[in-house]
Amino acid sequence: MSRLFTGCLLLILSVNSYAQHSMKVIDSLVQIFPSVTERERQEVIFSELSHELSLLEKKQAFEWAYKIRTLAEKSKTPYAYFFASLNLAKLSHIFQDQDNTLRFMLTGIAYSVKNEDRVVTSYVYYYSAEYFRYLNMLPLALEHCLIAADAFTELSNYTYASRSHSLACNLYHSVRNYNQSVDEGLASLEDIKKVPYNELAFVDKFTMMSTHNTIGLSSYKLKNFEQSLLHYNEAEKLAKEIKNDFWVALVNGNRASVYIELKEFEKALEGLKLDFTTSRKQKEYESAARACVLMASVFIELNKMKEANLYFDSVLYLINDPHTFRFSTYWMVQSKLRRAKGDLLGALESNEIHLRMIDSINYQKEALDLASVKTSYELQKKQVEIEGFAAKEQQHQDQIKLQSIIILSSIIILILLLSLIFIYIRYVNRLKSNNSIIKQQRDEIENKNEELQVQSKNLKEINDLMLTLNNQLELKVSERTHELEKTMEELDTFLYRSSHDMRRPLSTLLGLENIAKIEVKEENGLKLFHMVAETALQMDRMLLKMQMAHELDQMEDKTELVTLSFLIRDLIKRAQQLGTNTSIVYEGSHHLEFFSNSRLLHIIFYNLFENAINFRKTDGNELASIKVKVDQTDDWVVVTLEDNGIGIDADYLNKIFDQYFKGTQISKGNGLGLYLVKKAVNKLRGKIEVKSILNTGTIFLVSLPKRHFHY
Repeated sequence: MSRLFTGCLLLILSVNSYAQHSMKVIDSLVQIFPSVTERERQEVIFSELSHELSLLEKKQAFEWAYKIRTLAEKSKTPYAYFFASLNLAKLSHIFQDQDNTLRFMLTGIAYSVKNEDRVVTSYVYYYSAEYFRYLNMLPLALEHCLIAADAFTELSNYTYASRSHSLACNLYHSVRNYNQSVDEGLASLEDIKKVPYNELAFVDKFTMMSTHNTIGLSSYKLKNFEQSLLHYNEAEKLAKEIKNDFWVALVNGNRASVYIELKEFEKALEGLKLDFTTSRKQKEYESAARACVLMASVFIELNKMKEANLYFDSVLYLINDPHTFRFSTYWMVQSKLRRAKGDLLGALESNEIHLRMIDSINYQKEALDLASVKTSYELQKKQVEIEGFAAKEQQHQDQIKLQSIIILSSIIILILLLSLIFIYIRYVNRLKSNNSIIKQQRDEIENKNEELQVQSKNLKEINDLMLTLNNQLELKVSERTHELEKTMEELDTFLYRSSHDMRRPLSTLLGLENIAKIEVKEENGLKLFHMVAETALQMDRMLLKMQMAHELDQMEDKTELVTLSFLIRDLIKRAQQLGTNTSIVYEGSHHLEFFSNSRLLHIIFYNLFENAINFRKTDGNELASIKVKVDQTDDWVVVTLEDNGIGIDADYLNKIFDQYFKGTQISKGNGLGLYLVKKAVNKLRGKIEVKSILNTGTIFLVSLPKRHFHY
């Protein structure tokens, strides 16, 4: 009993371990896919997600799947929403919810197709056809397959056009529509010929091999044995080229059926023995069983009943239940063997099973469904063609109208041209009469040219002088700019040192307040000292922020090993002096070290603490509190600072990091605190996020990189 309990406990722990591992893998993949735009990488990522989701419990799996689809929709990346919907469909199929399987598929297709991107649409229809084929929804599979084939052809993507036609070839063969199967197979081979053979991927050669094999099977059923053998031979060549021994054997086994029909029994037995041996070696026992049945039928034809019985009995060692073995020839061979043994009743029973299995009513229904899909699709294409012809006819009519306009315009132009010729003749006559005048004017122009040359020389001298003056002016501007930059640098240094020097008398004023609390007894005097101290403290904080702003501008690229917990706890002690009755709680590792800039970290968390304390609730009985939590991943340190203060209006969330921004009238600062925080986080190549609910509280999440950065 204890062993049973221990085994159950280990099984539960193992399942939990697998679930936790799957959730980690899912979480990492979810972080990756929104930034991936390549179709092939997205397909791989979502395939891994599908596998990991299938390992979870139903509720947890669907929660993740819905979350993934929402992220996919927000990412706006091609194919992501479709692949996410496909994963939901796969989960529904696994949990036997066929209605939702179809609903998720159709939703994913509709969403992806509405963007009218022809490339995206073509791949979506192709993937949909493959999955509908897997679900045995053959009419839907064929419909999407035909659309994908035409779309890929328009895009000159002949590899996927070939794959689409190959899928249609297999669909038609599965419902015994052998003529259409051959047509689609030949279309697939024609498309793949348009791609240079040395550019074909392994999957395309495998598709060619499978297509040749399916054409061979369909041609055999149509009694076109010559065509069948031709394509079987091509399939065998490709199988040998890609070094797939199982397919070499499979093609030989299929080709044996043709040799049996042609009474070439020795060739048939040679192929079947290869199929049997290889299939059993590859543990493809159903394929090996088919080879045994066909060898038994050959030996019956050769009247070698002993060998026939031997191979037929071997089938039972390869399959568990003959009734689940969907191979009608098995029962036909069994009927012949029983009749040879004199078991006429058993022979009749086996023959009836054989006849029931080859009954084509169901196949005819599926073939009619596929034919209906094909007819509808062809009608739609014809309608599009008719509309195209109508458009061309309209275009032709427009061309006729345009030609009429051109002829009329030509006549008008000819009339105008004749008029111009007449005018030109008159002009020439007048020109001759004016030649003497033109000669006189030419002489005058030559005189003017000489004068212009003199003026041009003078102008060049003036231009040279202007160029010299311009160069002198540019030099003067450069000198003034240098002086201005030097003045700005001196002013920046002056402000920094002045703010540093001004903090000393302010510290003295704060110290005087402490002395006044001891020496001064009058209540009004104490109030005045307190007001002076408050003003001094506010000025001190303002000057401190000015120093921080100067430090951020002048900060050097310096990284050191920082113990974050020590730094934050030190700041907590200082922050508690800023606000009365404020509880600050630290959660996280007490010795977390990583490489960063301690001064920048000090600026970030000092200002965040000050901000939380300044905007705490001052009314009511609720104690002001701040929670600081530190977490880490392989690459990041994440610090969460949560308070229960007055919160931030949603309209101001995108402005709080702006310089000098004040979101409320109760603000006592100068609007620099959160600006300095954002600037320091950016220098560390980190990230900061804020979440807030008005009158409830605010959460700041600061993510800091754990590796060395040059900023």
